[in-house]
Amino acid sequence: MRIFLTYILMDDILNRVRNNCRFLTTLDLSNKNIKDKTAFLLADALKTNTRLKKLNLCDNPIGDNGRFALGAAVKGKSIKLSFVKNFIVVGEKDFIYHIISSSE
Repeated sequence: MRIFLTYILMDDILNRVRNNCRFLTTLDLSNKNIKDKTAFLLADALKTNTRLKKLNLCDNPIGDNGRFALGAAVKGKSIKLSFVKNFIVVGEKDFIYHIISSSE
């Protein structure tokens, strides 16, 4: 079942990210139909956030521009940002490895 975020709920999430909510250290927004417009708003909110450590955005139709904005917003921060399952970013040079299970 796919759950779509309402504007009110997403606005609340963005406010919590922007205002550095001390309880918000992991945010899973995977499979929520997030597009570039919301990605840009989230990127803007992330600029002031110092508490978030993990942000999962897998399985969302975020385009290259939205991904770039989010990547720029977390650059230099200790936030693990996930866009695609089975990929991992390792180290300061942003090496990307594709993880292949033994069943593939």
